[in-house]
Amino acid sequence: MNATIISRTPTSFTLQVEVPYNDSMLDFEETLQDRLNDAGVVATAEGLKQFRRRWLSHHRRPGQVHHQGRREGLPDPLRRRHPRTPRLSKPRGRPD
Repeated sequence: MNATIISRTPTSFTLQVEVPYNDSMLDFEETLQDRLNDAGVVATAEGLKQFRRRWLSHHRRPGQVHHQGRREGLPDPLRRRHPRTPRLSKPRGRPD
């Protein structure tokens, strides 16, 4: 590819594209279009990497519910066992 990332910051990146001169204007325009398409591919790949990094850091924290319904890092409240209150054998009522 003729497009490269020459610098990155936390909020942006800079691409460098080399476009050679041609003898004919038609050839130059075709080359320019190819090089800009290459730059778009490089920029899209970089944007996707940054999106994945941010998404994973945001969505992969303790307590995250995963596709299997289990929680990571925290106990599942539905699996917690609570002591049962004893049941009375006879219902309480008013004394007769």
